[in-house]
Amino acid sequence: MINNTIESPVSRRQFVKRISALAGFTAINSMLGCSIRKSELPVFISCASNRQNEHFVVAFTQAGILSQTKIPVRGHDCIPMTSKANQAVVIGRRPDTFAAVIDIAEGKIIRTFASEAKHHFYGHGRLICDDQYLVTTENAYEAGDGYLVVRDTESLKVLNRCKSGGIGPHDIAVLPNSQNQAGAINALKLVVANGGILTHPDYPRIKLNIDSMQSNISIVNLFNGEIENHIDAPNKAVSLRHVDVNENQQIVVAGQHQHKHHGNTPLVFSAIPNDEYLQPFDLPSSTWQSMKGYTASAKVSSTSAFVSSPRGHKLYVFDLASNALAQTIHMRDVAGLINTNKSVYATSGKGKVLSGIHQGRKPKTMLIGEQLMFDNHAAVSKLTI
Repeated sequence: MINNTIESPVSRRQFVKRISALAGFTAINSMLGCSIRKSELPVFISCASNRQNEHFVVAFTQAGILSQTKIPVRGHDCIPMTSKANQAVVIGRRPDTFAAVIDIAEGKIIRTFASEAKHHFYGHGRLICDDQYLVTTENAYEAGDGYLVVRDTESLKVLNRCKSGGIGPHDIAVLPNSQNQAGAINALKLVVANGGILTHPDYPRIKLNIDSMQSNISIVNLFNGEIENHIDAPNKAVSLRHVDVNENQQIVVAGQHQHKHHGNTPLVFSAIPNDEYLQPFDLPSSTWQSMKGYTASAKVSSTSAFVSSPRGHKLYVFDLASNALAQTIHMRDVAGLINTNKSVYATSGKGKVLSGIHQGRKPKTMLIGEQLMFDNHAAVSKLTI
């Protein structure tokens, strides 16, 4: 029987027993678009909390929870390490300084590392160049500058850093075709969502510059630190937070309104790397209002964009060709999004997962953990057993 509540970490024997008990193994592989190998199981991973305010990284499938790794702070994003079996990086929520490499099979922390001195994390990072390097978004809080910090994934030592192009760098995405065939870092460019919000670890969660903030997305050459383009948010009250890019270099970025009266302000935009302006999706005022000023996650495929709004309890599917809304799906406290290229999944703060999200199709909802509150982000990984 697969557990659906948070519990103490499982032993290796218990874990393998749970894997063996899973039904629909082949079907899950097929839906996730993974090649079937005897020793690998595709799984989802996400940060989560319970009602006792304990925090975890949870590995699960549609059948239930497989493992959970307890962490000392609330995590935000999980980044699977494709080059290392069963490992992932978890980064603490803004303005924390904690990050760790975890083993999702054993349910344990392998090692921890911190943001740079007098920096804090913004909860996001990316593995690049075949997992050789980890890039994190960080705030040098005394100067108020945003940085991209590059670490070696073996030693976790800082190798390089460059400015992010704004204050409060949050999410980042790799610009396709910017990495050469050898996987070297010298051609790699990142799209950075600079949220514009100044924060400090001495004042947790307090936003220090709301009246003067200016958010943007920046195209950053990670090799030389050059800001190759810089596109401001059209409304100074909107903090651009989450960004994704498809294989055609179409950028989708989603934001959060920082004023109490958000009205019908657009929160979701598209662009290409050389654009001067962000293009809001073509939505009626009532749809913008239904987001209640807040989006949590954004993913993009070759044809569609997917954006979650936990406060509005809705998942929005956009058609990239027409720049219009294609579908609205109701899910209470919907948060994290997972794009497997063949399907899109959503998690919620109510411990549920929505599967089979496509334009025009009716998705299915599954309860994964009744004690769970999934955080705003999730990913697909593989367990090797």
